[in-house]
This record gives sequence, C-alpha cells and structure tokens, in this order.
Amino acid sequence: MPLSISLARQKIKDAFYDGAVWNRQIEPLVMHLIAHFEVEVTESTGHFESFSDPSNI
Repeated sequence: MPLSISLARQKIKDAFYDGAVWNRQIEPLVMHLIAHFEVEVTESTGHFESFSDPSNI
C-alpha cells in the first residue's frame, strides 16, 4: 500500500475512533461484543489461503 494511502487511511481511522459518534454512541454498545474472542491455529495444505487451485485443498 503506498504511503499516501496508508496515511490517508490512518487519518480517517483516527477521526472515527476519536470522534463523538464512536465514543458516545457506538463503543458503549459494541465493545462488550468483542471483549472476548478465541483463535485456533491449524495446519492446512499449501496455498490454501488463496483458493486459486481447488485441487490443492
């Protein structure tokens, strides 16, 4: 990702998460929904994540 796009994205992201809509309306409602999450690491076949060759899956 070019630096200018990355900086622009960060600026938009910062404006959203530092803004009143997120802090007063959205965050109190949704943060408890993502307070806990789990992941599990597993093995897969080569190139599984790309799905470019279904015969490899």
